[in-house]
Amino acid sequence: MRRLFVAVDLDDRARSAVAGIISTLAGRLRHDRLAGRITWVREEHLHLTLRFLGDVEEARVPAIREAISAPLMAVGFDVLLEGLGMFPPAGRARVIWLGVKSGRAELESLSREVEDRLHAAAVPREARPFQAHLTLGRFRDATGRPDLEASGLGKAPVGPCRVDHVTLYESRLSGTGPMYAVVAQAMMAARR
Repeated sequence: MRRLFVAVDLDDRARSAVAGIISTLAGRLRHDRLAGRITWVREEHLHLTLRFLGDVEEARVPAIREAISAPLMAVGFDVLLEGLGMFPPAGRARVIWLGVKSGRAELESLSREVEDRLHAAAVPREARPFQAHLTLGRFRDATGRPDLEASGLGKAPVGPCRVDHVTLYESRLSGTGPMYAVVAQAMMAARR
């Protein structure tokens, strides 16, 4: 079994800016009883997930790799990230995220193209609707909600960040956190 997902990579500038937000947010939440229960995403792992596939049998990987590696019909675009939030939107939080201020419609379209390709490779369609976001941290246990508004972070936009390809990753879990390996990439069409 291989644990797979399809994502949009951030450029170095955006990745560094988001890492700064994570560092500052973690520092501001340090005195909050919830802070120690959050696992923050490492800078090199920051990405916008288009589709999480989970554990996939080894025999199915070549078809998925082939489906994702063909050039995309979608045209390259820019995204701007802004605004902090949590999933679920009420109750005990599981994920802290940074929102997508612009480029959301293009990400949704790209997600549909990826979903169609995966479906053609015999991957069942995702039941949940796509929600464009950048995960910053995950709660190890659901025990409450930090006050993100009080942090004052996430109000200044990050970007623009150019989206010109998608990547199929394998996530290998270890005691020190996940390790990501590129399985395939597909370039998007140039601007029209």
